[in-house]
Amino acid sequence: MIKMLRKEKLLAHQASEAKSQFLAVMSHEIRTPLQGVIGWVDLLLGEPSLQKNVETHSKLTYLSQCSSMLKEVVSNILDFSKIQEGKLALEYTPFSIKDVIESMLSSLSIDRSKLDINLHLNNVPLVVIGPYCSIKQCLSNLISNAVKFTADGSITVSCVATVLAGGSNPGDLELTFEVADTGIGIAEENQKDLFTAFQQADLSTTRNYGGTGLGLAIVKNLSKLMGGDAWCKSRLGVGSSFFFSAIVQTSNDLEVPLPPIQTNNFEKNRPCLEAPILIVDDNKMNHLFLKSALKKLHVPYVQAWDGIEAVEIFKKQKISMILMDLHMPRMNGYEATTQIRKLVDLGGDVVTIVAVTADAQESTKQKVKEFKFSDFISKPFTLEKLADCIQHWLGTDATKQKIL
Repeated sequence: MIKMLRKEKLLAHQASEAKSQFLAVMSHEIRTPLQGVIGWVDLLLGEPSLQKNVETHSKLTYLSQCSSMLKEVVSNILDFSKIQEGKLALEYTPFSIKDVIESMLSSLSIDRSKLDINLHLNNVPLVVIGPYCSIKQCLSNLISNAVKFTADGSITVSCVATVLAGGSNPGDLELTFEVADTGIGIAEENQKDLFTAFQQADLSTTRNYGGTGLGLAIVKNLSKLMGGDAWCKSRLGVGSSFFFSAIVQTSNDLEVPLPPIQTNNFEKNRPCLEAPILIVDDNKMNHLFLKSALKKLHVPYVQAWDGIEAVEIFKKQKISMILMDLHMPRMNGYEATTQIRKLVDLGGDVVTIVAVTADAQESTKQKVKEFKFSDFISKPFTLEKLADCIQHWLGTDATKQKIL
């Protein structure tokens, strides 16, 4: 009996590992071509000649929206799998709640003449320490749903901070977020399964609005990981209010984080590079996109097709930043970064090395840190994301070089 139980446990573990490996491979294989679609559409939308052609620009905008939706689906499936398997680790960092919400609301692609967007904060500290990425993802899922199901009217995002009396940490706060809309609302009989994976209010919701039914399940699971919960109140034809809570810490010693540098400031704070950026990738499509993106940003570059070429180029000339793919033949990105860091230790020039990969698993991000990369960009990414990274590390306001 004991042997049988051990065998079943081993088989279950092997099945779980096989599932994780399959999802990792599929995520990588989908994200790589998706990088080409999202990246190139983003570059084309910025072309002055195409901006004058209203019909073409409109079609490109629609293509951009569709590719972003596909990216969201892929991310949700991977995230939900990680949560189910207990492999999602929360990372606590100082951040401004106000800045996070305002940044998300300002980036919404909506008609402001039809939809009012409001923000209310109650007793919320300027800065808190908490799981920034998880809170941002929950807000993103709820706000995206509110926009999807609200043709006109208003969307209001609120946050209330409550001191936890008698908590284990004196500085603990419970943040309760609410995303309220005046959209289609949900019938009472359909509300009980809203936070269940792959469930939507009814079949007509999927037909009319799309979606995988994973967004709310992810919010529910993340909120529980953050020490809180998620719930909703809704009336059919009136609107909905979705809530989630999370435990964070606060301290009088916290400083306000600097806001992220926006791409539209790239011209004002253009990096004055003494040396080119090195592109290291074995994929021709990725090379072509990165070359075009750097040209658009007026940033010089050189190219390598694997880790061995990258190390040789670094030996021969000064490089300001390396955009390093992780999976390549002959020598992968991890080995190449190790070799380059050794050269730096022997007196070589300090260099920023950014991991650029379609592998978005948490284990990959952790491995990137262990191998002393400076930063991490997950494919697919836009020109804005690339510009922000370059600006952060090489701009005139950039801080000193550091490792993840």
